[in-house]
Amino acid sequence: MLGGLFAAWYAFNIWFNIYNKQVLKVFPFPLSCTTLQFAVGSLLACSMWLFKLHPAPKVDKDLIKAVLPLAAVHTLGNLLTNVSLGAVAVSFTHTIKAMEPFFSVLLSALFLGEAPTLAVVGSLLPIVGGVALASASEATFNWGGFLAAMGSNVTFQSRNVFSKKFMGQAKGALVRRRSFLFFFSSARASARERRKRKPRFSRAHPPPFSFSLSLSRILKSFKI
Repeated sequence: MLGGLFAAWYAFNIWFNIYNKQVLKVFPFPLSCTTLQFAVGSLLACSMWLFKLHPAPKVDKDLIKAVLPLAAVHTLGNLLTNVSLGAVAVSFTHTIKAMEPFFSVLLSALFLGEAPTLAVVGSLLPIVGGVALASASEATFNWGGFLAAMGSNVTFQSRNVFSKKFMGQAKGALVRRRSFLFFFSSARASARERRKRKPRFSRAHPPPFSFSLSLSRILKSFKI
């Protein structure tokens, strides 16, 4: 059972990243894509609570104050990942994201006082060296995609470190509530984007596959 869940996780993750790249090619608005992704996640979470498939959290002011910063950095991490996927190859984005253990160790040392052992530091050297070599030889390399993926590493590991530091025993309830806050954060980001950019679709140059065309029409109808 557990092995099947891991296999499904990897399979869906691979499919998601490849399809996400296809969408971003024809609809280059990562803020809007992030908003829609979190909206769907929030809908699924609400459905699980509504149909008693998972216990709903008890939400109060202190809970929201504790979760909001974590939700903000998590949303930013997903946004930066989408920015990177739109700018460089999927494989290169995830090659850069292999640096996450490096930032986890660094931030844990800075904010939690957890000094890494020599063995841990030694295990990070091949990772850093491999990412450097891959970046130097990557055909699709550009600084925007590279820095966005690096920023995603920092934000995701910041979330993990600060979760460990601040969430404590309330962690389970806070995680269950976080999907709402992701949606609110990404919705505000999408509002900023639509003031800056307009969709580039035209009748003469429609998107190459039907899902992206439907997505663009839906988002344009809501002026997203």
